[in-house]
Amino acid sequence: MEWKEIAGKRDKLIDHFGVDYELVWDVITTKILKLREEMERLLNKEKNKK
Repeated sequence: MEWKEIAGKRDKLIDHFGVDYELVWDVITTKILKLREEMERLLNKEKNKK
């Protein structure tokens, strides 16, 4: 699946279901930093394997 298709499906979902701004805010304030830290840890682990 190409990114254009993924974005198109996202647009359709948003139009149909709307946006849960409370959920978006929760993700922004509590989850993104943890996700970034975990991604950096995994990338460093892979980098050190080579």
